[in-house]
Amino acid sequence: MRRITAAATVAATVLFFIVNLIHPKEYTRDHEPQQLQTIANHYTRWQLAHFLTFIAILLFVVVVLGLAALLYTRLRNMAIVGGLLGLWGLVALGGVLALDGFAWAALGEVSTWPAIDPRTLANALHAVQQSHWNLYFYVGGLSWIFGLLILSIGLIRQRLIPATAGWIFALGVVLVGIEAAIENNAYFIVASAVLAVGGIGVGLALRNDDDSTSIGNVPAG
Repeated sequence: MRRITAAATVAATVLFFIVNLIHPKEYTRDHEPQQLQTIANHYTRWQLAHFLTFIAILLFVVVVLGLAALLYTRLRNMAIVGGLLGLWGLVALGGVLALDGFAWAALGEVSTWPAIDPRTLANALHAVQQSHWNLYFYVGGLSWIFGLLILSIGLIRQRLIPATAGWIFALGVVLVGIEAAIENNAYFIVASAVLAVGGIGVGLALRNDDDSTSIGNVPAG
């Protein structure tokens, strides 16, 4: 289980970093015409970035389940709460992906069709972006942050992962988790880079420690 969790942790975080490197510019709210034009100009890259994000979310399911399983023998309640929150957050982030990825992309593609009113499409994107009905996706996604923070802190406390790698990973989770409130591509890249560094550290530690119960061989008692 450690090796699977290790591989998924490295793969998910590195893949998400790659996503942010190739993701076309994302504008702040109330810049709908510019956003539609950017999507239209880089339609395939936009779709590819969000398809890879979908793969990363699937990998993070394995990460959450794996980290929760590792912690379960030591801190059962913490593992259950962290695992549930992490999975609930990933479900919500899947909804965010459908909005930001497919819905925005479809509007961007339609904007290139002839006889289409640009103002109508801009208003449609405005509605998608700023409807209060999308809050349960975006706010729900915060559960992913709390879930992985709980799991990371528990694993660090039990010395199941190194403290340095664990705290970098936790910091990356927070930075990535609040991306929706920042809306800046440079920030996206930095945040995902921190997460990738932490993910690689945690993944390598789990892989190298596969034959023991914990970092430092702490008894499993």
